[in-house]
Amino acid sequence: MTTDTSYIKHFEQKLSNSQLTLENIWERLNESKVFVQYEPLKQTVISKLRDAEELVCICSSNKIPKEILQEIPKLSKRGVRVYILTSSYEEFYQDFISEKAILRVDTNVTGFMIMIDPKPKLETKSGYLAGANGLDVEGGLGYLGAFNGEQLKEAYHYFIWRFWNASEEYRGYREANTASLRSPFDIYPLIDPDSFFYNGWEQEYLSERIKSVIESANFELHIGISNYREYNDLIPLVVSKARLGVKVSVYTDLAIDHSFIKEFEDVEGIQFYSMKSFDSFFVLADQQKGILLSGNQSKQYETGIALSPKGVGDLRSRLKASKSELWIFRNQTTLDQVSGSKVIFEGFKQNLEEKNIKESEVVDYGTIEVANLRNYFEGIIKPELNQDKVLARTIIHKWRISPKMLDPKAKIDPLYAKWEKEKDKFIKYLEQVVEYAEMVSNERKTVFASLLGRFFQKDDSTDIDQIKKELEAALSEIKLGVYNWQETKTLVETIKSYSNSLLQQQFELHEKQEYYEKKELWEKENKELSKERKQLDVAIDQKKEEIALIESQLTEVGPEAAKHLKELEKEIMHLEEEIVTTELENEELIYFKQIEQKILDICADLDDRIKKFGSLKKKEKRNYYNNKVKPGLIENFEDLGEIELFNQMMENNISDSKEIMKYIMKELATNSKFRVDTDEDQEAILIQYEQNKTEKIGLENKVKAIQQQNQFGKKDVQKKLQQTQKELNKLEHELQKVEKKQERIGNEFSFTPSKRQDFKIPFSTNFSLNFPNEDLPKTGTLYHIGNTRQLAIKKQEEIAIGELESDRLNAELVLS
Repeated sequence: MTTDTSYIKHFEQKLSNSQLTLENIWERLNESKVFVQYEPLKQTVISKLRDAEELVCICSSNKIPKEILQEIPKLSKRGVRVYILTSSYEEFYQDFISEKAILRVDTNVTGFMIMIDPKPKLETKSGYLAGANGLDVEGGLGYLGAFNGEQLKEAYHYFIWRFWNASEEYRGYREANTASLRSPFDIYPLIDPDSFFYNGWEQEYLSERIKSVIESANFELHIGISNYREYNDLIPLVVSKARLGVKVSVYTDLAIDHSFIKEFEDVEGIQFYSMKSFDSFFVLADQQKGILLSGNQSKQYETGIALSPKGVGDLRSRLKASKSELWIFRNQTTLDQVSGSKVIFEGFKQNLEEKNIKESEVVDYGTIEVANLRNYFEGIIKPELNQDKVLARTIIHKWRISPKMLDPKAKIDPLYAKWEKEKDKFIKYLEQVVEYAEMVSNERKTVFASLLGRFFQKDDSTDIDQIKKELEAALSEIKLGVYNWQETKTLVETIKSYSNSLLQQQFELHEKQEYYEKKELWEKENKELSKERKQLDVAIDQKKEEIALIESQLTEVGPEAAKHLKELEKEIMHLEEEIVTTELENEELIYFKQIEQKILDICADLDDRIKKFGSLKKKEKRNYYNNKVKPGLIENFEDLGEIELFNQMMENNISDSKEIMKYIMKELATNSKFRVDTDEDQEAILIQYEQNKTEKIGLENKVKAIQQQNQFGKKDVQKKLQQTQKELNKLEHELQKVEKKQERIGNEFSFTPSKRQDFKIPFSTNFSLNFPNEDLPKTGTLYHIGNTRQLAIKKQEEIAIGELESDRLNAELVLS
């Protein structure tokens, strides 16, 4: 579905890509630094050729450049002999060498070497060694290794030997006279070289020399190679040096196969550099030793020279000066660690392609359709931002979001038609009710003015006019289309209530009259009950006073008896003082004597129960012990504060109940903590203490006897007391009945009207509407397409209600 472009929102987010991981890359070093340009090797060689006086020897495995060939006729014209050794013959050589030079072909020739007047007696003697591609490269190191005197001698011997052993010879046209070009020298015997090295059919001097230079390194190694296979045998040695802490730098050509780098992945201290055109091959150890190669050292007849410390320093300077042309290999790094703007991804045996690191790049995710409109309006939808493969320092992520739009094929939902049908029905009903309300309102005013006004100061009935206004307002809102249909049920109930209010008007006077009649009866009854209750309270108080007077008559005694009672009470008080004094002064003695008595009582009780055991059956004995004996023992021991002693006794696990009781009696009788040893004085105190207690009890019994004898002969008084008490009880019972009546009628008057008579309202109050189960949406418009619903809204302010309504209506929330 096409989205209106006015609804499309554009978003942009800038993110740093500095932590992008780059693997197996070549990084351009110091790109901004100006590369030091040296004189091209061809120009150096040409300038040397122009200084030659007698002899020029050239050895080249690559096609000799035309610029050098053009110098041969000039040399020949000056009488300088030219001898050329190449790996192949090119037809265009003919134009330059005919009658001017001898060219021989040796397919095993490697690299480039030139010697100018290599005889000791000539001051112009010089010689140089360069890489196989040294004359073809522009922008390489441009390094020529200069021969010293010994190296020139050895190289000259090597050239003579190789030259005259070459299989093919070219001197020019057949008819040309080449006699003057015949060599004036013989083949010298070859000696073992000291500073000029080469490989023969059976000997590999060069490989051994390279190995010795690598072994001598203590700090750093610089190795320039043309192909990694040439160092296959030396890889373990280089690795071992790196692991010993020697810093190894390997220089190669970007165009060669770099798969050998994988062999050094787990070795630290080895760094790889490349140039787009690499023309020098060497091994440098520290700042002292070095070898310059003409090409691939593993080939037969490869040549090389030892470099002096000055030569090592010169070549190192060349490497440093050409740093801006070097690419450094990174096994793994992050974009923020790359300082330049170019990298090459190493594919190992694949074509290498420079890639620019951009300062920024845009990633466009296109337009995203947002099904959730809230997410659309709030703009919180965004794609999964991916910048793992974007080679830029800052990534500008751009995307657009569009809302879910109303399907153009959607139609208005049938829910509206159903609601319209019921709405028309409801309008017709309201019009009938309002019409009738007008009539009833007028009748109510007439009735109230003629009848109810006589009884009430104000109209406290339901305000029929207000209800009528509400109905008229609802009817108006429905017609204007602003009515809240959620209030329909309430409005119908209002109409029913309105009908009830009309009935209320008919019965209002009757209820008010009934109210006042019942209230008058309640007030009268309440007044009578309050009066009766007050009278009963007075009568009850009088009876209580009468009973108190009678009771005082019963306790009256004669003068002699009163005197006797007073004497007895005095003696009892004296004995109580002696008993208390004895208990305070002999508290511990009396306490232990009481404990001893308690033990005797326990033992006596156990003895009685043991005797009773003889009359019990076997099963009864256990029940008797568990239900009666043991609980009693526990209670007695708790009173003594010796329940722990009882538990210890039970730990003996005596199974027979009778034996348990015997055991307890024995333990109590023999336990020293329950026995008190007293002397004669203490025994006298205890005897006197018990006698005082016994005497006190006797005196108290005498007092009771006198009091009982005093009441003898006062039966009339007692009978009168009983009769008066009955009368008091009767009065209190009557008071309770009065209080219950008052409680039943309540402290305040409450009114419940009588059952109404049946009256009919001139219109039906059972009106009902068959509205759909679903309400119309509170916002937006409901559509449907097939079995799918869509709720269309137009603005963001509708989103909150729209979400609720779309959930309720099971519809998609869309924008229209």
